[in-house]
Amino acid sequence: MWTMVPPGVSIHAARVTYRRGDGRAFAEPPRVDEATEQFVELAPRAILFAFTSSSYALGAEAESQVRARLEQRAKGIPFILTCQAATAALRILGVQRISLFHPPWFSEASNDQGLTYFRAQGFDVVQCRRIEPARSFTEVAPAEVFKFVSAHTPRTAEAVFIER
Repeated sequence: MWTMVPPGVSIHAARVTYRRGDGRAFAEPPRVDEATEQFVELAPRAILFAFTSSSYALGAEAESQVRARLEQRAKGIPFILTCQAATAALRILGVQRISLFHPPWFSEASNDQGLTYFRAQGFDVVQCRRIEPARSFTEVAPAEVFKFVSAHTPRTAEAVFIER
């Protein structure tokens, strides 16, 4: 059987209720805090808050405040936020020019928030666009993402960030 993780590693997920278009509110108590507390009971090595829309809507400073609050709830378990991790990785790699790709259901406002977020982190965003054609929230096949990104990434980009 094929698996995405090596032996000895497990992945656990918690669903948190989300109202479309409200990335900022998604990171507010109590739901995300309650989900964090559920993970603490499992004693994982790390907890990932994988909701890029919240980071975009909040901006880096407020995102850091959310991380601090959730780390306190996590009782010493490292807490990782997608955009902070991506920013750190891009800096380690020495990347300056990036191309951003967002899901086809992202609004123009969400797309713009992504552009603003990464520019505020000091990156030259050479492109920021949604995968096309636009459509409602649904699964997007990895092959479709690969084909679209490959065909639309400017040669000036040193790295690509794909928000799925």
